[in-house]
Amino acid sequence: MELIYQEEKEVKPVYDMYQKIFEDPEEFAKYYFEEVYASNEVLLAREGQKILGMIHLNPYHIRTGEKTYTLNYIVAVAVWKEYRRQGIMAAMLTKCLNDMHQKRQPFTYLMPANKAYYEPFQFRFVMDWEETMIHSMNDSDKIIPAIQQDARIVTAPEEEYDRITIFLEQFMQPYQIYTIPDKQYLRRLSKESQSGEGNLMVYYEGEQLTGVFAESFEDDEVYIRWAYSTQPENMLNEIKYRYKNKKIYITEGNLTKGEKIPKIMARITDLTAWGEILHG
Repeated sequence: MELIYQEEKEVKPVYDMYQKIFEDPEEFAKYYFEEVYASNEVLLAREGQKILGMIHLNPYHIRTGEKTYTLNYIVAVAVWKEYRRQGIMAAMLTKCLNDMHQKRQPFTYLMPANKAYYEPFQFRFVMDWEETMIHSMNDSDKIIPAIQQDARIVTAPEEEYDRITIFLEQFMQPYQIYTIPDKQYLRRLSKESQSGEGNLMVYYEGEQLTGVFAESFEDDEVYIRWAYSTQPENMLNEIKYRYKNKKIYITEGNLTKGEKIPKIMARITDLTAWGEILHG
């Protein structure tokens, strides 16, 4: 078995494995391979030309105090069923972690399907997400917040992305370590939302940008992410009105307080680089 990074991005065998194992909705998989796969690194475990396993390393810009790093978000960790429990996943992860160490990247992170797979590799939970289900307005409700406040929710125009980045960073900075919501990130978030028949949305009161969120849909449910506002109660009411008669699930943001669920695990990959972060 050899472990190699895919140099010429031959999509079909990777796509076939991805869909066979993860069974993502077709539109999301199309988005992922058009928008993310094109710029990521894929480590393959192979015997000859046969792929046994893979790991995708998706780069994101991470801000830590005054410094900015390009770090890897680990996704799509997969081994064909007939080759599992043979140490292939461990070998792939070990190589990825060693390579990140050689590049002096301070840490890496992932969202685990099962924490037990990653705890032996010293991954630990570092971030909770608050998840809330709220009730939308019904047709019989008389409240129309938009008219009362000269407020509106519209699709985020690309020419507003710089402004949106500045707006969102005010909510990110207290975390000290965070993904920068730059143009590239916002464009990708918009495309991902479109794969779920939604979009990246902005909330205005008058001409003032006062909120941002991403939406996607499934049947009679709407999923809201990255929901931040300087007027959270007003934006929440507007969301309830906009999606009336639907179940609304909100993850991340400052609109509601929900159940905290451990979501993101991380692991230090270079102690010296991590020490530089701690010492500012």
